[in-house]
Amino acid sequence: MDTILDSNSSLSAAETAYTATSSDLSEKLEALEEREALITTRYTTQFGDMEQEMTQFNSTKTLLENFIEAWKKQD
Repeated sequence: MDTILDSNSSLSAAETAYTATSSDLSEKLEALEEREALITTRYTTQFGDMEQEMTQFNSTKTLLENFIEAWKKQD
C-alpha cells in the first residue's frame, strides 16, 4: 500500500497531472468568462449606438418624405 501512495508512484503522478490540468482548465474558463463579458458589453454598446443612428435616420427619412409630399401638393 505504501508503494501506491509513494510520491514517485504512477497514482501520485496521475493525481499531479490531473490537478495541473484542472487548474489550467479553470484559468482558461475564467479567461473565457472575462472575454465573454467584454464582448457582450462591446456588442451591447455597438447595438445601442446602431439603434440610435437608425432612429435618427428614420426621423430624417420621415422629414424628407413630408417635404416631398408638401411639394407635391403645391403643384
